[in-house]
Amino acid sequence: MTPFICPLCQASFNQINNTQVCENNHHFDIAKEGYLNLLPVQSKSSKNPGDNQEMMAARRAFLNTSGYLPLAEKVAQISKQYLADTEQAQILDLGCGEGYYTDIINQQLPQHRICGIDISKVAVRYAAKRYKKIDFCVASAYQVPLNAQRKDRCRHFTKLTCLDANV
Repeated sequence: MTPFICPLCQASFNQINNTQVCENNHHFDIAKEGYLNLLPVQSKSSKNPGDNQEMMAARRAFLNTSGYLPLAEKVAQISKQYLADTEQAQILDLGCGEGYYTDIINQQLPQHRICGIDISKVAVRYAAKRYKKIDFCVASAYQVPLNAQRKDRCRHFTKLTCLDANV
C-alpha cells in the first residue's frame, strides 16, 4: 500500500492494477519505473518543473565521485541516532532529487518506511528506477501528498522529515 494520498481530495488510495484510485474516483497511474506522479496540472508553474535532464546528468556525475558521501553518511547516522528507540517510522525525503541521500538513509534504516518526493519528473523517474525499495512520487513541497494526521517528528536536518514515528 502506498504511503501517498490523493493530491486533489486528500483521500487514501487503493491500488487497482497499475493505478492508484481514491474514494472520490481520482485515478493516478503507477509509472513503469514504479513511481506516482501526484503533481496536478494546475499546480505546475511550467510544463516540466524542477531539474531537467542536463541538470540531473551533471548532478549524477558529481555524486558518482562520492563527493557528498561523507555528508550523506552523517545524515544517515544522525537519522539512525534520532530513531534509535523507534520500531517503525515513516521518513520523508522532501526534494529527494535522484534519491542519493534517500538510498543511503534507507540502507542505514531498513526497518523504517522511506519515501521521496520531488517536483522533477526526470529526477523521480531515475530514483524509482534505481532504488526499487523506496516509494517515490512527483509532487510539490507545498502540497505534500501524505496523510495530514501524521505527526511531524523530526525536521532537524536539511530536507529530511520523519513522519509518524509511532513512539
